Amino acid sequence: MDLSNFVTENYDLELNEQQQKAVLKINGPVLLLAVPGAGKTTVIVARCANMIFNHQILPENILSLTFSRASAKDMKSRFQKYFGYTKEVNIQFATIHSFCYSVLRIYYQRKKLRVPQLLEGNNSFLSKNQMLRKIYTQFNNEYLGDDLLEELSNAIGYVKNMLYTREQIDAFKTNIKNFPEIFMTYEEQKQLHKCIDFDDMLVQTLKIFDQEQDFLNMYRHKYQYINVDEAQDLSYLQHEIIKRLAYSLKNIFMVGDEDQSIYAFRGAYPQVLLNFEAIYPGAQVYFLERNYRSTKSIVEVANGFIQVNKERRDKKMFTERTDGRPIKIRYLANKEEQLEYLLSLLQQGDLYLDQAVLYRNNVSSLPIIDLLDRNKIRFYLREFRNSPFKHWVINDLVSFLKFSLNPADLEAFKHIYYKMDAFISRVMFEQAIRSNLSNNNLIYTLLDLPGIYEKTQKKLVERNYTLQKMAQMKPLEAIEAVEKDLGYIKFLKRISKSEGYTFENLVQNIESLKSIASHTETIDQFLRRLEELEAMIEDSKYNRGKNAVTLSTIHSSKGLEFKQVVIVDLVDGQFPSGFSIDEAKKGDPHPMEEETRLFYVGITRAKEELELLTVNTINNLPVKPSRFLNQVLKLQFDTDQYLDSGEKIIGEGISIGDTVIHRKFGRGIVCGLDMKADLVEIDFNKVGSKTFSLKICLENGLLTRTKNK
Repeated sequence: MDLSNFVTENYDLELNEQQQKAVLKINGPVLLLAVPGAGKTTVIVARCANMIFNHQILPENILSLTFSRASAKDMKSRFQKYFGYTKEVNIQFATIHSFCYSVLRIYYQRKKLRVPQLLEGNNSFLSKNQMLRKIYTQFNNEYLGDDLLEELSNAIGYVKNMLYTREQIDAFKTNIKNFPEIFMTYEEQKQLHKCIDFDDMLVQTLKIFDQEQDFLNMYRHKYQYINVDEAQDLSYLQHEIIKRLAYSLKNIFMVGDEDQSIYAFRGAYPQVLLNFEAIYPGAQVYFLERNYRSTKSIVEVANGFIQVNKERRDKKMFTERTDGRPIKIRYLANKEEQLEYLLSLLQQGDLYLDQAVLYRNNVSSLPIIDLLDRNKIRFYLREFRNSPFKHWVINDLVSFLKFSLNPADLEAFKHIYYKMDAFISRVMFEQAIRSNLSNNNLIYTLLDLPGIYEKTQKKLVERNYTLQKMAQMKPLEAIEAVEKDLGYIKFLKRISKSEGYTFENLVQNIESLKSIASHTETIDQFLRRLEELEAMIEDSKYNRGKNAVTLSTIHSSKGLEFKQVVIVDLVDGQFPSGFSIDEAKKGDPHPMEEETRLFYVGITRAKEELELLTVNTINNLPVKPSRFLNQVLKLQFDTDQYLDSGEKIIGEGISIGDTVIHRKFGRGIVCGLDMKADLVEIDFNKVGSKTFSLKICLENGLLTRTKNK
């Protein structure tokens, strides 16, 4: 049967030449490398149909695995849409976690043993987070905040998915103090309570496959053909499980793209794609390089951008769509100006459902959520579980404000007493708790303690005076007082050096709260507003699929597409991260390559319109535009005429990002230049974006260049 004609005539499913090759190759190991928007899911479901309808392979002998539940659901629904009603089929489309859990259940039942209970999920009898917090406090004698809790959980998952030995765990670098001891205690606690977490599903499955040959052979016989989607997201441990399953027949069809591997922090192992022929001898490698999603202007820049990475296979992404609108880069003075521009941009769109705002870090969403709500624009937040409100800097600032209103608030004081540059030790804090029986001002209680140094007393008096004044301030002024008068900025600088945080990222949390505070009059009103926003984040999940703007980290946007995409806060040190920049200087390119892949994923979410926004200052501190913007400019304008600062030399010194004054329209920022067409696009503060002949503007003195900073 001619598969191409079969699926076209019967199922309205057209396959290009590259797709057909992958669909028709049934036996042996096959690697399919698929660029963004290449229709890889279509290939997987069509290949399943080919195996069933053309080769009479039983559906129950086919196993299709992927990393996320969303991908598994998508594969299943697409197969049913195109082929499911023709013949009763029972192909298993599953995440690797759900597959492994089913393996464990069958194994334990056969051994007449009780299946371990899950430590994670809605039906868990124990809380993994509570267990980790308790163990962390046991070893570090301090509370574990939500952001460090996530880092601890990721670190545990990473070492398990990399199959680290005890020696490797002891040498593992992380910001979590006493990590090896916490890890081992966590493992002991799970054994004591006879429970497992999600990573244990994988570890135990691999162990069973390695120790129980007959049991493994049963699965090899059952699943004679294995499809693996999103292979670049799978960990070393997950790939080892798949390798065990596929070992005998080697009918493995692996689909992925190392250029889209963005989960190194949780153990993603794209090296399998790079070494596929060595792992599976005799393998055939195919490429899906046609992008069906984006316009030519986006695809060509994205294709050129990703090629700076070294650890990749050579792919040439192309599209047959029209040229489309050029990528726009906007240089804005500060975050408030960025918000104003973002609002005007979103309001110009025809449908909010077609629009997405992406960012590197969750904290970027806070002022955007506040902005959209104030302007009655519905939004859908992709990562409501990882709320920006969980960040410890935001919790600190809220605690400072609460303590200014109620100086007896023990819970608030517990978070901030050692962060206000007042020389308050933990011993002093605990003495104050024991002494404060009348629920008095905790600063007064500290001052009454015996043996307090004169230097500490002076600081406490100063801090108490500031806190009392703060209670009467507007929220924005109060936050600034925390920064300067209570020494919080000094604390952030110190902890950035000692704990490995990026200072600029910490400060961004402050500015996000300042943006919200600027629209409130009292601290009480501001705190209520934060509660409202937190509730909106939770409720936004109900806006999925409705006419709502999508807000997402780039990590969570993977697999999605939108007519218009805006990426905000493109600042060096944030994106790419300060860590990746530092590591690159030390000679380690891997973190920077991951950041490059992340940016590549972000820009390839856009179908027709892509805007990249950066700012000159964050929290009144000067910052540099992301170095990625310079690369985009070079690719889009096809020139090497760049200054060291990344500015593009065009026409008598006028450059993209320059602030100019037009004789008629006033002040604006140069946001687009096209030498071949003799066009300059300027975004004016008052009248929006306008395009002129660059030559005419310069010859007639219509433009005056001014300094940006």
